[in-house]
Amino acid sequence: MTEFEPISFKLKTISNWNTVANKYHNNWAESESGPFAASEKLINISNIQHSDIILDIGCGTGALTKKISKKIGINGKLIGIDISRKALSIAKSEIKYCNVEFIEMDAENIYFATKFSKVLSQFVVMFFTNPIKSLNSIRELMAKDGILVLAVHGSPENVPYFSCIMKNIIKFIPDLIPIGSPSVYSLGYSHKLRDTLTKAGFSNIQIEKYQFSYSPGTFEQYWQDYMECSATANSIKETIKKDNEIIAKIKSESEKDALPFIRNNKITFPWEVLIASAYNY
Repeated sequence: MTEFEPISFKLKTISNWNTVANKYHNNWAESESGPFAASEKLINISNIQHSDIILDIGCGTGALTKKISKKIGINGKLIGIDISRKALSIAKSEIKYCNVEFIEMDAENIYFATKFSKVLSQFVVMFFTNPIKSLNSIRELMAKDGILVLAVHGSPENVPYFSCIMKNIIKFIPDLIPIGSPSVYSLGYSHKLRDTLTKAGFSNIQIEKYQFSYSPGTFEQYWQDYMECSATANSIKETIKKDNEIIAKIKSESEKDALPFIRNNKITFPWEVLIASAYNY
């Protein structure tokens, strides 16, 4: 199997998100369905004040940014950063407050002269190639007593939406994803998330688990939903698009694995989200 190479991973991530940004926004983020209901939890835990200076890490198409922007006042400031230019263009078109700014930036190579009172991030940190180092750099941008609030997807058994298809992709195309690559599940266990934040220098770490559900429809709709909206699936499509036999095998096995979640021809997946809050003391 191929070894993980961070630069290649980053470049592919940028390409993937630029490709799927529109579908991801329209089908998932904007609808606030499934795990995106967690946005409201992040906002509540953050206890945003009108004068806060806030950084939204990996803001994407602006699902969380939009909610934050409605909480800060004219004396506050909100900066959203993301590596996907296409995702940022969608966010900019929908959020036009004078105290909101969007910057194309890699969260793992971050620099600001500003000190942020609050940093929020939704479904991003698990994709960091070096989460401890990157989170430590983010912590150094925070004001004393500043709070970080972030959300990540839970473990494979608690977020089967991804695993039902992904495990079959790995089964039939074992060399597709290099060993050691970050994934949606990289920080999906409380002890691992806590350990990462502790090693990054954060204190008073609190982690809560929230249960949501997501219904993509029939299996065919689920398959299409996954392939169109998932950045990971975009890489897969390029590899398997000319091999109908492999596609058929992956699809058939995935349909079998989805059976426990099908009622009346409709899939409903459970979806666990971990939300952590941590302080820079």
